[in-house]
Amino acid sequence: MEAVCERGNLWLAYERVIQNKGAAGVDGIGVAEFKDHLKRHWPTIKANLLAFERGFKVIKSEIEIGPIYHRLPDRIRAHAQICFIALILHRVIRSRLKAASIGLSPDRALKQLTRIQHHRIQIAQSDP
Repeated sequence: MEAVCERGNLWLAYERVIQNKGAAGVDGIGVAEFKDHLKRHWPTIKANLLAFERGFKVIKSEIEIGPIYHRLPDRIRAHAQICFIALILHRVIRSRLKAASIGLSPDRALKQLTRIQHHRIQIAQSDP
């Protein structure tokens, strides 16, 4: 993402959009207004893009969600939603562990939880 956010790459992409007579995005900002918008808001836009990428790196590494190669739009959206929910859960767990001063990362806490075992034994028709 750092390479994508480099000035030269962004300028090249912007020039291609201009050449292709690109339409306004979902935010309604047209190509003509985009250059000024980008100049005014670039630090925030770049920070948000990099934070978004870091979030998905967490998903790939700590939560162990890898790419699944879907072709149907509904499945792609569903996969993205599951990844987003996993990211939110990871952040909530991290925040609560930090607030409780437990000293565990979400990954270590989840590994410890996998050691918990629950057994139910029923002997000769009795209630457990």
